[in-house]
Amino acid sequence: QNCEEEIKRKCIQSCLFEAIKEEENGKVSIDTEKCTGCALCVNACHEGAIDPPGSYLQLRAVSHLQ
Repeated sequence: QNCEEEIKRKCIQSCLFEAIKEEENGKVSIDTEKCTGCALCVNACHEGAIDPPGSYLQLRAVSHLQ
């Protein structure tokens, strides 16, 4: 496993609500219907790729998640 995959895995596994998933194309997305805004994923992502802009979280356009 390379670092990129490990980073993705940590972000995905940090979500207790299964709101973060990896798409078939390798990109990571957040399901805003499932996201509660708890910010556990923000703390889990050491790359700073997830922002809590308001009531739910969004991914920044960071190359390691795309």
